[in-house]
Amino acid sequence: MGSVTKTVTADDPVIRAQALDPNRWLIPQQHADIPRFTQGNRVEPLIDGQAAFAAMHTAFTATANAEDYIYITGWDLVPAIHLLGRSVPASTVDAVLSSAAGRGVDVRMLIWVITTPFTITGVNTFMDGKTRDTTGSHHQKTAAVHANNTLTSFVGGIDMTRDRWDTPAHNFPDPNADYKGSGQPWHDVHAKVNGPAAADIETNIRHRWNDTRVVFRPPIGPPIGTPPPTPPMPVHPVPAAVPGGTHIVQTLRTFPHHATFGTFNWPYDFAPTGESGLRRAYLNAIGNAREYIYIEDQYMISDDVISPAIAAAMRRSPQLQVILVTAPEPDTGTQNIKDAFDFHQNRFVANLRAVDASRVQIFHLENLGSPRTPIYCHSKVCIIDDIWAIIGSCNMSTRSLTHDSEISIAVVDLAVEHGRRRFARDLRIALWSEHLGLTPAERSLINDPLAGAAEWRSRAGTPPAHAVVHTRPAGSDSILWRTFVDPDGSGP
Repeated sequence: MGSVTKTVTADDPVIRAQALDPNRWLIPQQHADIPRFTQGNRVEPLIDGQAAFAAMHTAFTATANAEDYIYITGWDLVPAIHLLGRSVPASTVDAVLSSAAGRGVDVRMLIWVITTPFTITGVNTFMDGKTRDTTGSHHQKTAAVHANNTLTSFVGGIDMTRDRWDTPAHNFPDPNADYKGSGQPWHDVHAKVNGPAAADIETNIRHRWNDTRVVFRPPIGPPIGTPPPTPPMPVHPVPAAVPGGTHIVQTLRTFPHHATFGTFNWPYDFAPTGESGLRRAYLNAIGNAREYIYIEDQYMISDDVISPAIAAAMRRSPQLQVILVTAPEPDTGTQNIKDAFDFHQNRFVANLRAVDASRVQIFHLENLGSPRTPIYCHSKVCIIDDIWAIIGSCNMSTRSLTHDSEISIAVVDLAVEHGRRRFARDLRIALWSEHLGLTPAERSLINDPLAGAAEWRSRAGTPPAHAVVHTRPAGSDSILWRTFVDPDGSGP
């Protein structure tokens, strides 16, 4: 496809002023097997783990026989996780997938790190260790499920592992949640995809599964050996457009360039020169921003790529507001690594405040009840000007933009509501309402994003809002940062 078929006819000054041509927001095609974009899709945002796991449970249990399949990629997976919460014991990943396999369903999984060794009866599982080097990871979180003659795919930030099940209330502890250690509330975003774009997500899984030189990564040392022969993943027909589907979807990925691979690693056959669609898409969309940029990201440390691009957009558009939501603190690492994390996150924000501090807000999330409990923001979402929205696995970090395997979908809706593209607007309002503790009657306060920016200022830090103004210590850089923590895999 070379251009978008425009169906919007609304005569609205906001649309005219912003010249809402979807083609401006879609970068060129990145891989021969994945089209530049598809039309006729229906994308449903799944906000927080309860909604995401319930949707996946419905899809998995709808599979019936050998004509159906379930393909999964993950950073981690714990079979004992309850997809419907602990109150439904039979809803564990193990029980659901082994039951599907028992019906003859083709069930396959590619997992990068397995915290607890497991075997799920009838499920073909690989620990996919083929990364750029020992610092790399497979970070994609997807599923492609065929049932009832329909392909449904999932993509986003949520792995089927501990801590992820949570509700928008983020109460803690929640008796339905599977926690890791002491656990914590967890905010995340996934998406359910129907239509031709669902096939693009499946294509990515097939690329990785059928890679002829896939290898295992042992706990220590370089990847070794080759796996036993397995049936190659077949190419299935691309689904037809969904009746009434108005979502244009561009599937975007990151894979590292072959020139950056370690001595004992081999490039991907399907992407020998890597793939940097996510980096390019972010820079393109940020370059189009005129009204606001909203980002949810657990790290917010791309201080040499994303942050300068946002600063440039702020200089071009004096009204542009920037709202950032991140995790309360680094999730792992030694103290010197945490210091370096703080250094780069502070520099990310400082680049923007140097343009105009009054137009930059950064928050983390907390349940402000008693006891006061931090909420870990793990989502990877960006929404710009109520036009372009992206959901996936890619963080605002160098490794996500160049190094680790990542996948996200960008959505531009052909449907317009209240002078704004419906998908991006509705996703923004849903997320802002959750974080600001708005009632349905109060949502009209944020219909306009510039007015909504003022609501963040006035409501942050006061229940029932979860948003709290975010600050971190100054930190200090580390020589280990680019080598091990946030390496660059972009190549020459």
